[in-house]
Amino acid sequence: MKAGIVAPRAIFAALTVAYAGALSLLSCRPGSSNGPHGAMRQVLEVLFNLGHVPLFAGLTFGLVMVAAGGRWRRPLSSGAYALVGLAAMGFAVLDEWHQSFVPNRFAGVGDIVLDGIGIAAVILLHAYSRRVGVARSA
Repeated sequence: MKAGIVAPRAIFAALTVAYAGALSLLSCRPGSSNGPHGAMRQVLEVLFNLGHVPLFAGLTFGLVMVAAGGRWRRPLSSGAYALVGLAAMGFAVLDEWHQSFVPNRFAGVGDIVLDGIGIAAVILLHAYSRRVGVARSA
């Protein structure tokens, strides 16, 4: 690596830490007891909770890129995928635990499940894209 050039892994590591910090800040926002009530409130809560999937997919993308040295096409071992998944799920659990202390916010297993869907989607996408790439080059 030439002097003055930042490695892709370091860039993705910094971006992933910043992204995790932004997720933490979102978790710090108190919930609102104002706003719509009844069915409309329930619909809005479902839509808001579905946001867990892409948010944690983004976190997992960053972790995969760090593990792969900043190169999407670089293969990862099963152990690396497990470590990425555990790190992301660990963050999800800590995030929900943290929310239990924020006014008008509630921790829920359903949110962790949605986080896990986003996490698994990125890991599976990366693993599958590697298999497709290997099959094409053969």
